Amino acid sequence: MKNISISLRFSKLFILVLSAALFFSSCDENDEPKLTKAEEVTALLISGTWKVGSVLVDDIDRSSVYTGLNISFTSSGFTTINGGKIFPPSGSWEFTSDDATAIERNDGLVIDIISISESQLKLGFTWTNGTIGTGRVASVSGDHVLTFGK
Repeated sequence: MKNISISLRFSKLFILVLSAALFFSSCDENDEPKLTKAEEVTALLISGTWKVGSVLVDDIDRSSVYTGLNISFTSSGFTTINGGKIFPPSGSWEFTSDDATAIERNDGLVIDIISISESQLKLGFTWTNGTIGTGRVASVSGDHVLTFGK
């Protein structure tokens, strides 16, 4: 009788351990809710201050015009340092679509997000107001491609 009791306890313990193992093995890290594309891009945008590395305007290097340009994003706004005419000191933005490939600033400028990663941000837009001249108020008209790093 003692052997049957030990055997039953062992069987119950075995079934309990096996059930727990099966339960936890069915829990997958991928069961976490997936972020939308907009949430992924927003997380990258707001992850730190972006510092301009290079600026091409109509495929010509104009980096010297935008020296010191930095931009920081929040989930719906931005602030800049040395943004000149192309980036006001602050403003708001929103995605133009769910695919999060472009943002529209509160002043109506649509900016394409050409690429984004944890360490690099590449933006593109067409700027129609050239202000290079006396006093070099920093902006050049044309198709801009700005590459930022952290």
